Amino acid sequence: MVLKKLLLMGPVLLLQACMTIDYVPEEYVLADGRILQFPVVGTVQVNNLQPNDDKSIFFDGSSTWQGSYKSVTEHLRWQLDKEIQKNGIKESGADQKTIGVKVSNLTVTSAAFHFTSAVEFTVYLGNGEILAKRVTQGSPGNIWRVLNGTLALGVIETLKDEKVRKYLAQ
Repeated sequence: MVLKKLLLMGPVLLLQACMTIDYVPEEYVLADGRILQFPVVGTVQVNNLQPNDDKSIFFDGSSTWQGSYKSVTEHLRWQLDKEIQKNGIKESGADQKTIGVKVSNLTVTSAAFHFTSAVEFTVYLGNGEILAKRVTQGSPGNIWRVLNGTLALGVIETLKDEKVRKYLAQ
């Protein structure tokens, strides 16, 4: 009976190992205080500048994780906008600020039940400044958590950048 169950489980395990998973980012909620409040003069519009909607492979291991850089950038844009609204101290001013973001690379590697993710993206400020960003993090958790957490860390990294803070305060 045990042998029969093992024989039936074999194909299931093989199918899971060959599975392709479409990664659609979900919010990794940032606790209050993770981003220090900052002044914002005027309104801010955050734009997704990534036109590439083709599928790319982010992880190829026991299963393949894929997604589009446009979708990943849209999530980064959304969470960046959310955190600006949450942590920005609005000061009077009619100026409209723009911030563009574009994710160019997202990867996951694994070693001994530990995942490490890296994201490379560019931040375009409305004053013409262009900032290249790279964020990495690791977790013994799962790939979803590591990918979503890396994007959240990208938001933190962007909003602690002195050039971004100065631009928003002008």
